[in-house]
Amino acid sequence: IGDEFFIHTIENAITQVEHTLDIAIFPRVEHEYHDYHSEEFNSYVYTHVFKRPIIQVENFRLGMNGRPLYTYPRDWWNVYNLSGHIEIMPSPLMQASHHAGAISPTGQPFPMVYSNRPGTGMNFAPQMIEIEYVAGMLPRGKATHNKQWEMPATLEKLILKYATREILLMWGRLLIQPGLASSSISIDGISESMGTTQSARYSAMSAEIEHVNDDIKELEQSLRGYFGAGMISI
Repeated sequence: IGDEFFIHTIENAITQVEHTLDIAIFPRVEHEYHDYHSEEFNSYVYTHVFKRPIIQVENFRLGMNGRPLYTYPRDWWNVYNLSGHIEIMPSPLMQASHHAGAISPTGQPFPMVYSNRPGTGMNFAPQMIEIEYVAGMLPRGKATHNKQWEMPATLEKLILKYATREILLMWGRLLIQPGLASSSISIDGISESMGTTQSARYSAMSAEIEHVNDDIKELEQSLRGYFGAGMISI
């Protein structure tokens, strides 16, 4: 088996883990649009991004029909890296300044630019919120623990377990043809025979793969508790 097989197997394992846990592993720049919902908008512009964890937010702005309306200052952003949530809270200085957009008609501070929200009575507007951010994970700075945007050791182990399962499966197929439990060869009076536990249903490495599957289930359960669910309900 060439190196290409092992490289592809590891890349495929990373993709499988991302899909299973609904996370991003390798850092990538994401550019997303989110719909305006009045309940979320009035809750400090609560926004749940599509990829998590968040390493860094680059831009958070409002717009309608491709026309930019307002870009929130960086010191207003409240980023929850692991869960992928972003909220907007105006700074006290901005609320006290001449920027009247941060004040509602009742005189109470609003966590958004009031003049740029959809018209009164509108509870929904498509793709009004635009976000640019970097999603994924960085290598751990310390071996004993990780920050929210760093890769846990258990996640590395899960990726390797996914790759190991595929390698064992391929090795079992190359060891002896699927469905055969034994084979023999004889040349010029010299003979060699090999018997395995393989059958028409089980491969030569089925027992070892079963142990790997048990490890995978345990690691997946632990990491689901760490990363949480990838969707929210309001």
